[in-house]
Amino acid sequence: MYNKTLTVAALALALGISNANAELVTQPLPKPNMIGGKTLMQSLQERRTAREFGRRAVNDQTLADMLWAAVGVNRQDGKRTIPTARDSQDLFVYVLKNDGVWLYDAKVHKLIQVSDKDLRASLATQEFAKDAALDLVYVSTNENSMYGAMHAGSAYQNVGLYCADKGLNNVVRGYFDKDALAKELNLNDKQQVIITQAIGWPKE
Repeated sequence: MYNKTLTVAALALALGISNANAELVTQPLPKPNMIGGKTLMQSLQERRTAREFGRRAVNDQTLADMLWAAVGVNRQDGKRTIPTARDSQDLFVYVLKNDGVWLYDAKVHKLIQVSDKDLRASLATQEFAKDAALDLVYVSTNENSMYGAMHAGSAYQNVGLYCADKGLNNVVRGYFDKDALAKELNLNDKQQVIITQAIGWPKE
């Protein structure tokens, strides 16, 4: 079994979360559901960008499965669903939703609350984006920007395939103020926002 010594508190401190010395608000996630779904080839055929979202919320199971697909632990040695250069595991996923901003701790499959603000409007630089149920923000701590971009691309493609499997709409977006978002997320100088991904169910 891989080492779980990096607790949510240690992770928060390592990433410079401002309330790391206070009592952290965490949310356990359901275990990823590995049963059912489309074949890989079907998901590839149906993977697409869709810029239209309905009002239906994304439930905890769907969010848990999505985050696990992005950067989850899929082996006993702690390795992930995506490759990273030298197994650096330096990509982090933040979730922006109506009850605040949450950081996914893949090692223990939990969310850590970073802020109680709903920051989704800060990413609504295009009209369609305001209707997304949630936004994933991919943040890298790799000093090599090329590697950071590669890792984020692997993660958002995994999420895109998951969305195709479940019938969710999604769009990868780079049109937003990265500096302003980094400030809102309380990122430190070693963390870089790479890209975001707006996600939600289609309009009914």
